[in-house]
Amino acid sequence: MKTFLERVMLFFVFSSISIVGIAQETDWTDIPVTSSSQKALELYKTGSIAMFDVNMNKASDCFKKANELEPNFIMPNVLLATYYFYLKDMVKFKEFANKVLASTYNLNESEILIQKAIKRLLDDPNANVTEFGEKLVKLNPKSVYAYQMLATYQGFAKDYDGQNKTYLAMLQLTKDQAPIYNSLGYNYMELNKIDEAWTSFEKYIAAAPKNPNAYDSMGDYYVKTKDYKKAHAYFSKAYRMDTINFKFSNEKANKLESELGY
Repeated sequence: MKTFLERVMLFFVFSSISIVGIAQETDWTDIPVTSSSQKALELYKTGSIAMFDVNMNKASDCFKKANELEPNFIMPNVLLATYYFYLKDMVKFKEFANKVLASTYNLNESEILIQKAIKRLLDDPNANVTEFGEKLVKLNPKSVYAYQMLATYQGFAKDYDGQNKTYLAMLQLTKDQAPIYNSLGYNYMELNKIDEAWTSFEKYIAAAPKNPNAYDSMGDYYVKTKDYKKAHAYFSKAYRMDTINFKFSNEKANKLESELGY
């Protein structure tokens, strides 16, 4: 399954100042985060990991609880707003985007750039917000998270060539390359580079053999190439590995059965 954000590498420890106090140190993200609640930060961390593992029910629950504890902490709402924008659920996008904009914290420079991107999309859903991602990368040149935000904005703008370059740059920044290979695979399919897409998904499986999402993604590849038998096998495998969080893989397999005459 294609994800709008990839797993953030745990490279650096940052702290930043908010109106109500000193933000907690975090070692699970590589850009500064403004927060005064350790519990909200932990929920955000847990939700982020769940999101990157394609468990959106858990992620959404964690982000919403973090927001209840600390309404001015923008990052849980940023991820929810971006997720719903990706899904084109504009009602939900507006709900969480407005929460991002309502924060009264003295945000750091990186958060302000992300907030501005959300504001631009709220004003005009067709706007190109790539410039904010580029500025975020310039501000945080070694940040996998910053590059991922840029790639996300490039995807919104359908700049798949630019997005490809961003993902390739990310591979040089992290040892946790599995989720990047996943994104690259879908990116190559958008560019109609089928061989490169297959190679990327193969590398994803090799790097994360116990992640059912890797097999679901390869199933999407085989749907693209109209090899429905292999697609069915990969979707079924993803579902067998996790029958709770990968019901969508089973649904995709079932839809293919009429093509296969099952």
